[in-house]
Amino acid sequence: MSLPSLPTDRLRRRTDVSSPSPAPAAPEQSAAPLAVFARVGAAFRLAAVDASARALGLAPGMAVADARARVPTLRLVERDADGEAATLVAIAERCDRFTPLVGLDDAFDGAPGLFLDATGVAHLFGGEETFAAEVVRDLARLGFTARVAIAETPAAARALARHGGDAETPRVLAAGAAATALAPLPIAAIDPDGDRVARLARVGLTRV
Repeated sequence: MSLPSLPTDRLRRRTDVSSPSPAPAAPEQSAAPLAVFARVGAAFRLAAVDASARALGLAPGMAVADARARVPTLRLVERDADGEAATLVAIAERCDRFTPLVGLDDAFDGAPGLFLDATGVAHLFGGEETFAAEVVRDLARLGFTARVAIAETPAAARALARHGGDAETPRVLAAGAAATALAPLPIAAIDPDGDRVARLARVGLTRV
């Protein structure tokens, strides 16, 4: 499971994950596009954007100065890595209601996610598709966007959740379908080492 908007989702909520629903944001804050920024080298860049900011053409990696010039009403909040980590742990604890085997996925820096083992429990929800959909719905009710994929291996599920699906339609692969599903994805979907991905790209290797 990938939580691509966790940095902004947690700011929109204004309450902890144990609360049954998000607290409403102040009107002037709820209306403004939201982005989280962080220092990258000598520059300040966007680390995460909400749906409103994304719709206006903003994206992670963009310079803060450029983002402000493009969207003057943008609400900018400095990244709180410790707060994000605590929120991720709280979400993991909540996911115990779906499976007792929940792990943090921290291989990709700045891209929070979780591993949920559906083995032996998916049938309790009516099957893997229903299991995945219920996870998405539960977190959406709390104000979090989740992208979920189920596959034979954790690496395949992670790649599809991060690069091959959307929050409305979880991906559930049949046995033996991983190779075909992963083939069109970028190398970055399976390799967190940005330098290695760049070296492979220089020799023409960009897809799984």
